[in-house]
Amino acid sequence: MRMYAVCGVILFCVAAISCLGMENQYTINSDGSGRLVFQYRISQMFNNMGGEGEEESAQEAPLPLAKEELESSLKKVKGIKVISVDRWEDESDIYLKGEIEFDSVATLNKSDLFDDMPVSLERGNGVTTFVQLLAEEKEPVDPEAMELYQGFFEGYELAFSVTAPKKIISTSLGQISADGRTVTYRIPMFEYMQNIKRQELRVSW
Repeated sequence: MRMYAVCGVILFCVAAISCLGMENQYTINSDGSGRLVFQYRISQMFNNMGGEGEEESAQEAPLPLAKEELESSLKKVKGIKVISVDRWEDESDIYLKGEIEFDSVATLNKSDLFDDMPVSLERGNGVTTFVQLLAEEKEPVDPEAMELYQGFFEGYELAFSVTAPKKIISTSLGQISADGRTVTYRIPMFEYMQNIKRQELRVSW
């Protein structure tokens, strides 16, 4: 019965992009183009679960697990230039890291990487705001399931940094660097799962 609950937690986490450690580093230019360095850390437990093994897990993964597949999917998006894609793994996790350049922030939403966390650039009254959806409003997770989640996925986190073309005037989350140009926000996955409200990262300059 306990193993059934564990698998249920894992499946729930995958649906919410929460069996991942994820880090996105954005550098935005004044015209809305920019560069993104991303890294995903994916639990080997997720990759190996399922009745059909790795093939079934790969079909359920929130992004391609193979280096070639991820690189190919990014290259198909007009307005994205792939600089590099790397993949490695250890006993606990699979890691995917890439660097891309994009013609506009909106272009990123055409990639599989942003299916659940879309981004946008808002302009008005001389202010530009980078926006990334982090979470939709959702029902609270069952406390027993949350306890299992904490035990199996401790150490995973979401991390974002946004470097603007000029000094940042406000941010909804995270901290502004000493030079005023970069916002950094980090949250452990366990805390992220506990949040039930819609959450956005909004960085204005």
